Amino acid sequence: MIIFHSDRAGTFDMYIATRLSETSFGAPTPLTNINTNTTGEIDGTFTSASTFYFVRTNLVPSIIGVFEADLTGAPSAITSLSGLYFGGPSLTADGLEMFLTKHDDTLDTDSLYRATRDSPTGPWNVVGAVDELNALGAGYATLTGDGLTIYYEQQEARIATATRSARDQPFGPSTIVLDEPGTTDSDPGISRDGNTMVFARAIGTDSTDIYIMTRSCP
Repeated sequence: MIIFHSDRAGTFDMYIATRLSETSFGAPTPLTNINTNTTGEIDGTFTSASTFYFVRTNLVPSIIGVFEADLTGAPSAITSLSGLYFGGPSLTADGLEMFLTKHDDTLDTDSLYRATRDSPTGPWNVVGAVDELNALGAGYATLTGDGLTIYYEQQEARIATATRSARDQPFGPSTIVLDEPGTTDSDPGISRDGNTMVFARAIGTDSTDIYIMTRSCP
């Protein structure tokens, strides 16, 4: 499955689509249990087959908070992250580590932050900024299944990757994955095995579309 946000109905809402083949998905369906007419729902990410996190904004937009939801019930706010203006939540496979994005309006740049918890149901604690990746502007991260390799949006225009030796260690130097002239690539999502990545791409002034690319080995 893939979960994504779109303003195709007039405001940003969350949609879900099921994979039909290696490179195609079925028609997207709105997640009516979380979408509203007065707020925008963006930046969704799965942590399991039915649990995901997303950001709810007002129509300005100004980020209200990070929420947790399943595919049928009402979403619940993560109170420990409320009021901090975080977006782009992405979790490790075990649900114990979260990477979030904060935008600096003055500098017009994004920065990655890291939060952790002791158990899959425990409260989140913001550890701090991921300084080793933020020098060139970093946001909207996604991690492989082992939590050691991160893919993220750099300078709000291209996609980069970096690796750490352990979960409690800093990331090493980054490598550019996508940086094609005339395109803006953003919002990567990497599969657990690191072999499939979906991302958003805008070519010139065209609208943004979802792309997918694969490789045979990580």
